[in-house]
Formats: sequence, C-alpha cells, structure tokens
Amino acid sequence: MKLIKELRKEGDTAKCRRWEVRRAARTILLNAKGEVAIINVTRDGYYKIPGGGIEDGEDIRIAVEREASEEAGCKIKVQDDLGIIIEYRPEHEFVQISFCFVAKVTEEGKINLTEKEREEGFILEWHTPEKALELMEARPNMYHHWFMATRDYEFMKEYISCQK
Repeated sequence: MKLIKELRKEGDTAKCRRWEVRRAARTILLNAKGEVAIINVTRDGYYKIPGGGIEDGEDIRIAVEREASEEAGCKIKVQDDLGIIIEYRPEHEFVQISFCFVAKVTEEGKINLTEKEREEGFILEWHTPEKALELMEARPNMYHHWFMATRDYEFMKEYISCQK
C-alpha cells in the first residue's frame, strides 16, 4: 500500500522513549450515486471518514468492514487500497498508522455508534467527493482532532486525485 503522507504537528518537539503504535482502518465509502460518506463531528466542528482502530488479531479488511457497519450502517465491498498515513503524536506518545481503502455500499442498515461517538455528535452525511473535501478543510484547534481532520482530508484529496 502506498504511503500518502506522514503527519507531524508544527512545533511538536517532544521525544518519546517508548511509542505506542495504533493501527486503524478507514474507508472512502461510495454509495450508488457516487457520493462519499463523511461524518460530521458536530461537537468539535470537523469532518472525518468512517473508520477506527483495528482490534488485536483482527484482519485489516475485516476491521474496515466492521467500522463501515458501525459508523455508516453499511455492508461494503472493498474495491481497492488507497494508501497509508502515519501520524506521529508525541503529546500522546503514540504513532498511528491508518490504512485506507475505497469501498462501495452493498447494503444499507442501522448505524451503531458508541456512547462517545454519540456524545461527540456524529452525523453521517453523503456528498460528492469535491463537496466532502471542501467541508473537510476546516481544522479544529484541539491537538487530537487536528490530526484526525488533517489525515482524513488527505485521504479524500488522494481519492479525488486518483479519479482524474
């Protein structure tokens, strides 16, 4: 899988003796109209794509299917690999490796958000890829959310560039 970007927040100088590594699976998820799923995190004012952590021993593609089911309420068929983004977060002493796939909805169902996701105000929206990218341009100030918004913006930008 292609490395799309390595993210570091400007000014981060902390060095960690022991970095925790977190792996995550994400998807550019397309419906029958060619629209992409993005999640409006209303409490904190940013957008993200469906995805989340890969559980211990879980296959990456199974994780992306699970996350699409939970956050978008959809069964999916993975079409292609999009790429990887690595985030270095010294403030939280971890590195996150996000694997992103392009997938199509095969069946719509019920969204199954966690309590935390409901508290953050997750709302699923469907937009053209270009409109989604425009909405995803906002960068929240919170350290953790800045990484999520920037990472998912870069994934969407990569997807659009591959379609040209």
